[in-house]
Amino acid sequence: SGSALAANVCKKITGRLTSAIAKQEDVSVQLEALDIMADMLSRQGGLLVNFHPSILTCLLPQLTSPRLAVRKRTIIALGHLVMSCGNMVFVDLIEHLLTELSKNDSMSTTRTYIQCIAAISRQAGHRIGEYLEKIIPLVVKFCNVDDDELREYCIQAFESFVRR
Repeated sequence: SGSALAANVCKKITGRLTSAIAKQEDVSVQLEALDIMADMLSRQGGLLVNFHPSILTCLLPQLTSPRLAVRKRTIIALGHLVMSCGNMVFVDLIEHLLTELSKNDSMSTTRTYIQCIAAISRQAGHRIGEYLEKIIPLVVKFCNVDDDELREYCIQAFESFVRR
């Protein structure tokens, strides 16, 4: 059937996509691979459960890419991943984001991590609830930073928490 064929195609290309995302020198190829990965996760995410850990492993480093387009597409892909991933993958993702936010290495990556948490909350708000007591103090802290863009992302994050 058509859905079985689609599932097989997705399973066959996931490995190539993850390596294209993780190791690609050509940003245009990387961006295309991220788009395809996000699309696959949104349509067939549940069928790719066995690949979710490797998908997460290839996506997380992209959140610190010097290219904002790579970061944005990574956030979109992670948003689709959390809709179907198992609890261990979800916990790994949230713990990674909390650790990186606590480090606060650069304002640029902090903005990205806040946007990512908001995206996760929008896509899988029911799952993020138990982490809000750790997330909210961090987001509140960044509201006091003199950076209008960061403040805007913090407000969007709070909005996503309230709407979940």
